[in-house]
Amino acid sequence: MSRMLDETKEKRIIERRRKNRISKISSVAMPILGIVMLFLIWELWVILGDFPAWQISRPSLIIRSMLEDFELYWPNIVRTFTSILTGWVAACLIGVVMGALMANYALLGTTLTPYINLLCTLPVITLVPMMYVFMGIGRDVIIIAIILQSFAIVTMNSSTGFMNVPVMRIELMTSLRATKRQTFFQCMFPSAINNVFTGMKLSAIFATTTCVAAEVNGSTVGLGALVIEAKTYVRTDQMFGSILFIAIIGVFFYMLSDALEAVLVKWKE
Repeated sequence: MSRMLDETKEKRIIERRRKNRISKISSVAMPILGIVMLFLIWELWVILGDFPAWQISRPSLIIRSMLEDFELYWPNIVRTFTSILTGWVAACLIGVVMGALMANYALLGTTLTPYINLLCTLPVITLVPMMYVFMGIGRDVIIIAIILQSFAIVTMNSSTGFMNVPVMRIELMTSLRATKRQTFFQCMFPSAINNVFTGMKLSAIFATTTCVAAEVNGSTVGLGALVIEAKTYVRTDQMFGSILFIAIIGVFFYMLSDALEAVLVKWKE
């Protein structure tokens, strides 16, 4: 009887693992299949519609441009990627610290919340032309714009997470004579981790769009600037190629947040 139960349990474990593997493969394969189908429909639509090359480019020509002109794309990819990385990391660090402070100090939270909400709703990109006037055209403006647009989102999500930590857990840590640092890292941060990373994921999207919009508005280097240059010379393949590289960078930062969350959630458990 015991042996039969063990065999049944083992079969269930094997079946569960098989389903998990299928689920993981599907989560990767389905989006890729969707992109391939989209590109095929796009290719056929352009060919059958007999659109001129200057009006809209076929995916095959876009991919060829991305491969053949990679030397042109590369410095612009590096510029955009490093600008987003710098601004996003700074925004996340500032946002988590401010969120923790606002949750722990009621007066500070009450004072700053309206301004943080304003930054969350304000399209910072509208301020970029004015920032270019006062600070000059340069990378600093782009990074500052990314930080301003992104940190507020991280701050609000982090603050909500820290404020929702069960009081009983904090009281337990206090009764165990834990220091404030121990209480934060062993109790508050693990409890708020999902909110923190929700803010980081959203901020990764905003960081990407803000960076590209700032580059479009006045920068001479970066994928946003390359889009404008391609439009000027009616290179639709190059323009769409730049947009695809921008999308890849945005997805990378989102997936990076997702991976970090998975690692820290596992550590928390």
